[in-house]
Amino acid sequence: MSGSEQEKQALLQEVTQTFQRIQTAWDAGTLESATRCYTPRLYDEHRRVLADNREKGLHNHTQKVSLVRISNYRQLGTDSFSLTFGFSCLDYTEDQAGRIVAGDATRKQYFLQRWFFNYDAEKKLWQADFIQPVDLTN
Repeated sequence: MSGSEQEKQALLQEVTQTFQRIQTAWDAGTLESATRCYTPRLYDEHRRVLADNREKGLHNHTQKVSLVRISNYRQLGTDSFSLTFGFSCLDYTEDQAGRIVAGDATRKQYFLQRWFFNYDAEKKLWQADFIQPVDLTN
């Protein structure tokens, strides 16, 4: 990661806040509070998944998110980069009756995801553009 130590810390703080806002919005089942954190592509994809879940009477929760590490920074272009988030959370899905149909509401799971960010020059901020799960079995 290039730049001064202050610039690096500011970037890490920005992407950490983006990560947290997206997780919180996902758990709430509404993305409006995190709209600025997304590129249109990822925003539309997440809206579609949430709408599909609602149609099926499902709500996926990501609660008690703990960011464990940020690693593997890769500059992809002048206005894009990727990095890996390692985090734990309660990840489960409930049906309309509140029954857990997937995951576990009492035991945290660990996730490793590669997030891709693009810079929006008009808004002057980095936005999440794509999220790729990292396979932990390899």
